[in-house]
Amino acid sequence: MALFSKEPCAFCGKEVGMMSRSKMSSKDYVCDDCRKKGNPFARVDHLTKDQVAEMFARSERDEKLLDGVELNDEYLDAGRGRIIHFRSQKGGGDIFTISTPETQRYEHRPVFYFSSIRKWNPSEAFVERSVGAAPREAVCDYSTLITLREKLSADKKNDGWELRIPYFDAAVPEILIKIPKEADADKVQRFYRNICGKCDYRVSRGIQTARDKEELQAKNACKTANEALKAALKGGDVKEALAEGLQKSIDIDQGKVRKKGFFARLFGR
Repeated sequence: MALFSKEPCAFCGKEVGMMSRSKMSSKDYVCDDCRKKGNPFARVDHLTKDQVAEMFARSERDEKLLDGVELNDEYLDAGRGRIIHFRSQKGGGDIFTISTPETQRYEHRPVFYFSSIRKWNPSEAFVERSVGAAPREAVCDYSTLITLREKLSADKKNDGWELRIPYFDAAVPEILIKIPKEADADKVQRFYRNICGKCDYRVSRGIQTARDKEELQAKNACKTANEALKAALKGGDVKEALAEGLQKSIDIDQGKVRKKGFFARLFGR
């Protein structure tokens, strides 16, 4: 095959040259135009044609998750009018999205989950599952997980930065944010620290939420048992009392019932 020969895109059939296509693991090609239907951070060379097709469909579905979701915006001025955004769901939610000048050329905003940030460690025994041939472990510390590396040119001058977020997804083994050299170094460091802080906050918030749910479930179980006992002693409907307790337990799991703060309890709100 000649170096500059054209190959058909497996999705649209268009003949494209080497500079305008990517090779999938199934040995066929996807053109740059079709590639823009998917996640801009995905590694299509790790995926088969069927997996890439599913990634396209998932990208469209996932973007709808952002509808109506309030997002905090952490941004970096990358110079020359370029802005990099790290937007995370308010209130410690799981969703975040990233926008760079390159991702804006894609059809759909990428959607990620804090709970899916993972690092490579094949030797660990507590592996949840594997992506490809490389198992991943549960997150323990974001400060050593997310990395920022300065790139140097041949003459040892700054040539930009690479911010890497390991990710637990077959299509996206890591989220690589390329920061140009025109960005201010102090602002880059601050941007990096703030992203790590967002992750740490989300984890601590999740731990507290889990503890609150556990406490609410324990109180609900005791209350349900008492109500059922009262109903039995008074000849009431025990099944109704149990059904109400079960429904409240479901509501607690779904986050519809939350632990009240001090002032809410004080003023009966």
